[in-house]
Amino acid sequence: MKFHFFSKKNLLDEMQEQKMSKIESRGCHVFFFGLLAALVIQTAMGAGTAQVAGEWIILMGVSLYMLIENIRNGLWDRHLSATSGTNLLCSLAAAAVVGGFTWVRNGYWPGALCTAIFSGILCFVALQWAMRLTQKRRKTLDKQEEENEDE
Repeated sequence: MKFHFFSKKNLLDEMQEQKMSKIESRGCHVFFFGLLAALVIQTAMGAGTAQVAGEWIILMGVSLYMLIENIRNGLWDRHLSATSGTNLLCSLAAAAVVGGFTWVRNGYWPGALCTAIFSGILCFVALQWAMRLTQKRRKTLDKQEEENEDE
């Protein structure tokens, strides 16, 4: 009798597969936001760039992977709609967080205000760009599905 540690065959039924997917999704979110919190806390405590470089590289790698895969599959978000208004609200929230963090860290409100404005604009532009790519990819995927159904 051979014992195989890893099997390519899926050993889960549909319900178990769905639960596993939810567990993995929650784990990814806990990891992502936990790593982000660790970076913010370390930066607030005055840690140098060399001390946070590893965490930053991992966070950016995971973020880039999630962005590419979501765009490739034409997915935006489970709860938020892909609109300019939603992107504007998210950008304003990001600008407020960055501005507040900068103000608390440096105590110089004009610099914090400029940082917040720049961050908000940059975030909005990035979200709009990602939204357009996602919508374009979704249309392509829907068109391919319709062509496959016609055949």
